[in-house]
Amino acid sequence: MKPNLAGLVLLLVAVTAAAPGRPAPRVLPPAAATVEPTLSVRLDLGLEGMERGRGRARGRLRLSLQAIDEVRDVAIVLAPDPLLSIPEAASLPRSIGRLRAGEGREFDLAIEGPDDRDRPLRAEVQFRAPDGTLQRLGAGITLTSKPAAPAGRYHAGALEYPALVLPWPRP
Repeated sequence: MKPNLAGLVLLLVAVTAAAPGRPAPRVLPPAAATVEPTLSVRLDLGLEGMERGRGRARGRLRLSLQAIDEVRDVAIVLAPDPLLSIPEAASLPRSIGRLRAGEGREFDLAIEGPDDRDRPLRAEVQFRAPDGTLQRLGAGITLTSKPAAPAGRYHAGALEYPALVLPWPRP
């Protein structure tokens, strides 16, 4: 005897009605959207024209500061590794005062230090935002002990990088 469609529907209803009750799926309320605020200042550090020889590294430190919104009470503090020498840091203005939106300042400073290990350099800018809150922004860069590895090259449609051989394990 072949089951008809009406019989199958009745059987399905009976089975689902006899099944133990399952808890309804828990629906979570939508999460509040969170977006990190953008600071009113941009700070970039870069090392340019680095030369190495006789255990020393010499070059230029470029510090670039740009206001996204109008800020006031802008102050710059450099915190280099104690063995790095930045003679022009004394001429770097500690307090810039006010920067209008879109206004920027760039500073080029001579830098020199031993190249026996990596030497960190940190710069920090303290400023008062348009709403009056005091904010800080930091940036860092490292004077490395070895010159940068050569850039990769395209070969047969693939980007290749030369192997990096370390003479000893580095932390």
